[in-house]
Amino acid sequence: MSTYNVPENTRSVEGMGFWQAARRPVPRQPAARATWPRDERPIPTEIHLSNPAIRSARFTAPILLALGAMNAWTAQQTEDYVSLSTALCLCVCAAGLFGEDLLQRGYHRDRAVLAHVVAHPGATTRHVARAIGVSERVVAQNIDRLTDDGLLVLVTDSATPALRSYRLTV
Repeated sequence: MSTYNVPENTRSVEGMGFWQAARRPVPRQPAARATWPRDERPIPTEIHLSNPAIRSARFTAPILLALGAMNAWTAQQTEDYVSLSTALCLCVCAAGLFGEDLLQRGYHRDRAVLAHVVAHPGATTRHVARAIGVSERVVAQNIDRLTDDGLLVLVTDSATPALRSYRLTV
């Protein structure tokens, strides 16, 4: 029986040259899509780091920066420019990690201040500072930032920032 009498999709690759076999059409099956019923979709959750994990991140950035600086100095002394560029990249990444840690600390404190003011409308800066365990000056900075963003409103204006009271914007 000749291969010409066989339908195209059942011909054997044997006996064909490389280019003929490569040009042979490959039957495709539709890709299976993962579909979720509306009630069974996974619900995204917020991930919170534990305090030890946050503390370890605070120590990691300065250690990486110190190691990168020592490697850069050693590489510069030995004129090894590949190691020097790697060490400088490590320093830049460590500085970025340190900056991100500082930024996240501010956001974490903003959330704590906002949560306390939501739970206690009309709370003063001093009351919020005592409740979350930070200085009044730091809480005043957080409240100023939240007020500028339009999340909090000044309820009672006082001469001293510690006695001003705030509530959530409606």
